[in-house]
Amino acid sequence: MASTTRRWATGCGCGCGLLALVLGLLGWGGYVFVRGIVGEAEKGEAVMAEVRERHGAFSDFQPDPTGALPPERVETFLRVRELMAETRGETEASLALLSSNAPDGATEVPGILGQLLRWGLGVAKIEGATSLPPQVIGFVSAKGNALLEAGMGPGEYQYLYAIAYFSWLGKSPADGPAFTLVGDDEEGNQGGRGQDAFDVREQRRELVLARLNEQLLPMLRRQLTALEESDAPSAGWREALAAEITAMENDRFRIPWRDGVPERMAASLEPYRRQLRSSYSAMCNPLEIIPGSGE
Repeated sequence: MASTTRRWATGCGCGCGLLALVLGLLGWGGYVFVRGIVGEAEKGEAVMAEVRERHGAFSDFQPDPTGALPPERVETFLRVRELMAETRGETEASLALLSSNAPDGATEVPGILGQLLRWGLGVAKIEGATSLPPQVIGFVSAKGNALLEAGMGPGEYQYLYAIAYFSWLGKSPADGPAFTLVGDDEEGNQGGRGQDAFDVREQRRELVLARLNEQLLPMLRRQLTALEESDAPSAGWREALAAEITAMENDRFRIPWRDGVPERMAASLEPYRRQLRSSYSAMCNPLEIIPGSGE
């Protein structure tokens, strides 16, 4: 019995010591990981603060009273999209990986080879999950740097994003990965565990539409005020804008020009259809919708 106890103690001494070392490394790694994320987040917020200082806060933007989208501003928007392309591609790949279930045909491969294929995807998903928070923060930072370089404020960017992609091209506000992203719910929590992809996307659709209604409705009100104060407001355009504002006030999930953008807007966007379509990322869509409207 004593011999057995000594053998167990010796084994536990090695095994438990190794376990303690592993746990210690994980704890230190977690601390460094979180500290790194916080540091990157602070850098990202500093960039966005500079954007607001140079180009105005989100709530400062007012669309052109005439309703047209000046070509130079659409081109500036596309320049921001171009500058974000590399980061957007990397983030899109991570989100697509984490949304996947198994490699093509892996579930049909029998025995240990199939297990290895599925295990390989699991490892890749773990690596993707640990790299996702820095990538998400990097996405926001890249967006801030792109806005600075191109010369565009966050409010104008959000307005053009919603009009061009959702109202004009008909992209879905529900677009995104099959799981809930941080900031994808009202409290900014990592939710959605146990929900299927349909439920996640339906929840996202409602949240995105409600956010955009809250953010863009004040912009349209300022647009109408500026139009009424102009020298020669167009009666037809004024009525259409006032009617759209009323419709958004009566439906918290309505975004501007949901039933079809005005002809003057469509004419402004048409020359850029190909560039707009090619620069859209369904996976990264949730990261484009800035929470809050009072920044």
